[in-house]
Amino acid sequence: MHNAFRAGLASTGWELGHFFSSLSWLFKDTPARREDFTALTGSSDFPLEHCQHRWVENVEEAERAYKECEWLLLQPDQSIEFLEERAEEEKRKNLKRKRNDQCEELEAMKGPKS
Repeated sequence: MHNAFRAGLASTGWELGHFFSSLSWLFKDTPARREDFTALTGSSDFPLEHCQHRWVENVEEAERAYKECEWLLLQPDQSIEFLEERAEEEKRKNLKRKRNDQCEELEAMKGPKS
């Protein structure tokens, strides 16, 4: 039965197995992405692992993926705005860190205070 279901999905050309695997991999071992996703959606439900040979039993994984993708598709402006703000914030932090490092180097070059 599982192979019949898999073959039926393969005939559509949608590559759902690849999509589900990629979606779960996107948040695996990436705390920053998880934090961004939680801040953006208010949800801490992340994609579940997809079992390639148990298609009929992947209902929960498919429902979770649909819920997450639905929010991102329905809120594209808010998603883009959030990501742009996050990028600007990171840029400011990096510039501040770089400036602090340069100041420390200058202080070290001056030598000990007498």
